[in-house]
Amino acid sequence: MGKYPFGAAQLRRKRMTKVDFPSEVEVPVANAEDVLLAKLRWYDRGGRSSERQWNDVLGVLRMQGAAIDWEYIEEWAPRLGVADLAAQLPRFD
Repeated sequence: MGKYPFGAAQLRRKRMTKVDFPSEVEVPVANAEDVLLAKLRWYDRGGRSSERQWNDVLGVLRMQGAAIDWEYIEEWAPRLGVADLAAQLPRFD
């Protein structure tokens, strides 16, 4: 997968979304799971003290609810060094 396996996985999992500004175009958007994992990494790298990053994590969970692919989170969290944080996440079903 190369030097940055998580980045490669994010790119493979992206979805294209249409936006209308100033004209309609399709742009790549990261999946909720990849945003969540990235936020957990930023939270960890910031000394686990950023309320903003943690609140963003919770916001993603609230918005996505049962749609979160927990198997993907459980696969990547240990590889990214945030398994303990992922284990603390509430599941909004």
